[in-house]
Amino acid sequence: MPVVNGDVGGKAEARQAIDAVLRQVQRATPVVVGGLTMTPLLNPSARVAPYLTLEEATAQGSLTVQEVSQGGHVPELLVINSASQPVFIVDGEHLLGAKQNRVVNLSVMVPPDSKMVISVTCVEQGRWARRTDHFETSPSVLFSSGRASKMSQVSSSMKQGQDPRADQHAVWRSVDGLAKRRRVHSQTGSMEDIFQEHRASTDRVVAQFPPVPHQVGALLSAQGRLCGIELFDAPSTWTKLMPRVVQSWAIEASDGPLENKPAVDLLEKLNGVVWDVSPSRGQGSDARLDAGPMTAAGLVVDGEVVHLAGFEN
Repeated sequence: MPVVNGDVGGKAEARQAIDAVLRQVQRATPVVVGGLTMTPLLNPSARVAPYLTLEEATAQGSLTVQEVSQGGHVPELLVINSASQPVFIVDGEHLLGAKQNRVVNLSVMVPPDSKMVISVTCVEQGRWARRTDHFETSPSVLFSSGRASKMSQVSSSMKQGQDPRADQHAVWRSVDGLAKRRRVHSQTGSMEDIFQEHRASTDRVVAQFPPVPHQVGALLSAQGRLCGIELFDAPSTWTKLMPRVVQSWAIEASDGPLENKPAVDLLEKLNGVVWDVSPSRGQGSDARLDAGPMTAAGLVVDGEVVHLAGFEN
């Protein structure tokens, strides 16, 4: 089983693929639930996903995520994929167990029958003690404002030629801030405890955003403060990951007073920008944009934009 360090991807091919898909997707009618607005993004010509999601692969026992060693190393985890298909791990994926809970720093595609190290950030400050040998997936991903900040931090680290790392202390502060705003006490400073406390209310929000035919993503806006885009290459991927994405926005959508300002259309703003492209640690290329209040990142594999996400305050 080979150890994966990253494949060289074509910069021009990746940029062309992103530009093409941003022009191709279509907006559907916006849906508003409380402080959260979603505009579905449709792509009638989207493909069938040729990969497994992390949840699918772990459920069938073909992929495990574990500490890189017995002692562990906070910003890295080891992924072992024994499946005959690649496995897609989305930016912000929340992993539970082992020595402490982590979130994934950037979207990656793990090749079939391979091992690779992924970059992660801790979201459970008060624990460094092994609970399980392997991680399990959470029904949530990193909350939207935290993910926006982490994405910008990772892009800055990569731009300086460093590993794709976030500012660990800043992420801990953001988790602590969310816990205080949502009035949740966690003995270990765990983000999962915040989502667990509010699971019933966020599940009700998720239920009001059912996927529509050909939907591959959405434009999102919470409280008129943070705007975002989430885009995948296949309707099935959006359907599987949508509940986590919506929960990551819903947990903050009732957080403070509404601000009466127009939402930013990131689908329009991202058209024609110049992306910084580098080889991904797994298959394909990683694309980045970090410009003022706007930050975005994408994963392009074999000319297909598997995932693109962006945020603007």
